[in-house]
Amino acid sequence: MRNTSEAQAYDLSLFENREPRMRVIKNEKPLPQKKSTPAAKILLAAVVVILAGMMLYSRVQLVELGDDLRTAKTELESTQSETTRLNMQVESKMSLAHVEEYAQNTLGLVKVDNQQVEYVSLNQENKVYVAKNDSPAKGILGTIGNKIKEYLGL
Repeated sequence: MRNTSEAQAYDLSLFENREPRMRVIKNEKPLPQKKSTPAAKILLAAVVVILAGMMLYSRVQLVELGDDLRTAKTELESTQSETTRLNMQVESKMSLAHVEEYAQNTLGLVKVDNQQVEYVSLNQENKVYVAKNDSPAKGILGTIGNKIKEYLGL
């Protein structure tokens, strides 16, 4: 008998194609069924209608915001192109050639010749004069400061 049980222990074919065993437990008490009252049905319908209305309203808001976004993007693009155009116009007006043309034609200015340059030489030394500041406020504060120094012995 020992040999039979050992042979069965190593026999893996016993574990192949086994059907799982399920136990069915019967419940003695049936679960209570919920009864729908007309008020509950009306309340449920009202909740569904409110939710549908909210979803519709949010969808309308989303569409309006999308339209506003598209309008703002279009306005931004046109403003950026206008900015580029104005920057190019300013650069052309501020160019050296345009400034020279304006100075010659409108203001009647001409370029400086060597004949128009005059050199001046000075024979005096450079001197700097510093004015005394004798304001009454400084005099009073100076006097008070001196009295404090005398009192403290400084």
